[in-house]
Amino acid sequence: MNFFEKVIYLLVGKMEVKERIEKSALKLFSEKGYRGTSMREIAKMAGVTKPTIYYYFKDKEDLFETILKDELSELLRSVEEKISVGKSVEEKILGFAQGYLGYFKSRQEIVSVILAELLGFVEGKKVIARDYLRSIIEKAKNIFAETKGSLSEVEAENLALSWVGYLNMVILNSLMLKKDWSVEEVTGTLKTVLHFLIQHRLI
Repeated sequence: MNFFEKVIYLLVGKMEVKERIEKSALKLFSEKGYRGTSMREIAKMAGVTKPTIYYYFKDKEDLFETILKDELSELLRSVEEKISVGKSVEEKILGFAQGYLGYFKSRQEIVSVILAELLGFVEGKKVIARDYLRSIIEKAKNIFAETKGSLSEVEAENLALSWVGYLNMVILNSLMLKKDWSVEEVTGTLKTVLHFLIQHRLI
């Protein structure tokens, strides 16, 4: 193994360890909450020592924030990717829903973590999720603002809040009531609502 191969090997190894720590921490945060999770438990699940965790993260708060930022950035990418392929307002707003729901459907562990942070269950921390969710709502607002109707900025924002609010209720219901759902089923319902709004020139 030459020098460059050794460097690549070491870098890949470090990335794998860091990823294992983050995955273990996310699982424990979702099951036991931020306060109920210890660094010792994270280390044990990840198969590393506590000093190894502190090599990558300053403390538990730093680890939590890193996970949250990474996950929420991925949510934004998921939404933006679906919006980008849409040509009409209808395609874009339905794409928005598909990206939003699709992300949470595949990453259900993060739902309780984001919810706990938003509701202030993670004491003494700045609310990171709020800023990301504002950005997401702004994207929905901008799409509604593209409609041919005469929506004011306030009306576009209210529609965006209602749209994202409905998506959040679907996600929360599945978490609290253990009710299964599919992205296709929910977006089908939203498509019907959207057609009604367009047909009656409400947007």
